[in-house]
Amino acid sequence: MYTISFINYKGGVGKTILTANLSAELAFHDYQVLLIDLAPQTNLTFFLISPSI
Repeated sequence: MYTISFINYKGGVGKTILTANLSAELAFHDYQVLLIDLAPQTNLTFFLISPSI
């Protein structure tokens, strides 16, 4: 099992989109992927799952 994390304390450096794109590519190549969004903005969660209103 591998663990990959992207960490940078500055905002706006591309962590969320890099995480989403890399996980999609790994899943496309039959890897099992677990994404955990710990950011208070939950941008990764909203990027992958649109909230029902």
